Amino acid sequence: MKNKIQIQKDLCANPQFLTIIQAVIFHGRASIGQVVEWAFENYAEYCDMAGIEEEEEEKPKSKPNKYFEIVGEIDGETQKLFGSFDRSDCTYEKECEGESWKSEGFKKIRIVTVETVEEADAEIYGDDLKTSCEVFRAFAPAFDFELNEQELIADGLENGWLSKAGTDKFLGNPFTHLGA
Repeated sequence: MKNKIQIQKDLCANPQFLTIIQAVIFHGRASIGQVVEWAFENYAEYCDMAGIEEEEEEKPKSKPNKYFEIVGEIDGETQKLFGSFDRSDCTYEKECEGESWKSEGFKKIRIVTVETVEEADAEIYGDDLKTSCEVFRAFAPAFDFELNEQELIADGLENGWLSKAGTDKFLGNPFTHLGA
């Protein structure tokens, strides 16, 4: 959608169209300011009258989400053994299954981070999947309310106790990360 200045420039560049809008919408004369206000508030109708396609708003590009994988090497190849949006899931799985994987011949078993545009599935992660607001409400007391919502999210992402799992979706818990 164009802003008011862009609409005004379009109307000034096409005075015949401005006159048509003044006649059809305002039944006579109206100031360019009134026409611009109307066009901005009724943008779809303005585009239809002008014979132009309404521009779709550009969606902000989503930042990649972190996905954690346990990988190991066997027969000279690296294989994925487990994956989760929640790093603590991988840590737990590695602790539980590490010896079993080693007995199968896997070496160099480690957790790696992969960036993806995929988002965590609410069916899989359930109540563990939180919005930034829910993260703040759940964990701000643990930080004595010294951090606001954005600072708390930034701290979690920076220190690894929180991972971004989608648009305003997060997984993690400072207590599990800190071993509390």
